[in-house]
Amino acid sequence: MKKILSIVALLLVVLIMALTKPSKEAHRAAMMDAVQEYVADEASGHVALNLLASIGGKALVKAVDLALSTQLKERDYLVLNTTYIEIGDQEKLLSVGLLSYVFTFDKERLRSELATAFQGK
Repeated sequence: MKKILSIVALLLVVLIMALTKPSKEAHRAAMMDAVQEYVADEASGHVALNLLASIGGKALVKAVDLALSTQLKERDYLVLNTTYIEIGDQEKLLSVGLLSYVFTFDKERLRSELATAFQGK
């Protein structure tokens, strides 16, 4: 009997996880929130260039949003999903979605990835 209850409980957990995976749009929104937070933090450190930083920040946010809308790809693993983009022959993991929550990269990784992306161009 315990074995049957364990199997039923496991199946119930898997079902709940499968039904609560965030959508691709939720991933994109979470990434844009992270980018906007990053831009705001970077702009606040440059008080003398605040207007210029604001304009540049808005341009960066629009560029990232456009890139995500056209290049964002999703992988579905039944109980969770991930999003990534392809840069050259490499795939860059951007987020992991689980139980209606999207886990994105931290500010340091975002800073590093943006610097790498701009150096590559």
